[in-house]
Amino acid sequence: MAKKQLFTLCILCFLTVALVCGCISDTEKKLEQATLLIESADEKIAEVEDLEWNRENLGFIKAQFAGAEVDLDEAVKVLYTIEPANDEEKRTIDACVVMCTAAKDLCNVVRTDLADGMEHMLKAEEYADRKDMTGAKSELKLAKPEFVDTRIKLQQIQAHVNGISVHDLPAEERGMLTSFKMSIDEFLHMLTELVDTLNTVV
Repeated sequence: MAKKQLFTLCILCFLTVALVCGCISDTEKKLEQATLLIESADEKIAEVEDLEWNRENLGFIKAQFAGAEVDLDEAVKVLYTIEPANDEEKRTIDACVVMCTAAKDLCNVVRTDLADGMEHMLKAEEYADRKDMTGAKSELKLAKPEFVDTRIKLQQIQAHVNGISVHDLPAEERGMLTSFKMSIDEFLHMLTELVDTLNTVV
C-alpha cells in the first residue's frame, strides 16, 4: 500500500539522519518525536487499511485518517524546528519534510474527496439494488467530481514527491521511494479509469 510505504520511508530517513549525521541531543530528540508521531499515524491507518469501504466502516475510516493527518501535521511542525548541522543533513531533512507532507496530504484526500465519492457510490449501489436507476444515476453524478478532485490532488502530491532526488536519500531507502512513486502512478491510473467509466454512465 502506498501509504504504508511512505510512512516506513519517512521513519527510515529520520533514523538515518540520526545515525549518519551524528545528531546533537536536541536534534535527536526532535527526530525521535517526529518518528513517534509518524508511527502513531501508521497505527491508525493500519487499523483500517484492510477494511471494506461500506456504510458501516466509512465513518471509522474517515476518523482514523483524520487522526493520522493530525499526527503527520505535528510531525512536519517538529521537522521545521530542526536546524541541520550540514548540507547533507539539510537535504535529507528537507526530503523527510516533503514525504511527511505528502503522507499528510494523502490522509486528507482520502478522508475528504475519496471518502465522499465512495459514499455516493455506496448510495448509488443501494438505489440500484432497489431498481431505482434514476436515484443511482443521480448519486453517480455526485460521485464523479469527488473522484476528479481526488485525482487532481493526487497529481499535486505526485509532483511534490517526484521532486525528491534519490541522491538526497541513503542507498537503502532509494528503492522504497521508487516503489512509492510507482504506487501513486497506479492509484492515479485507477482513478482515471474510474472517472472514464463514470463519464460513459453519467
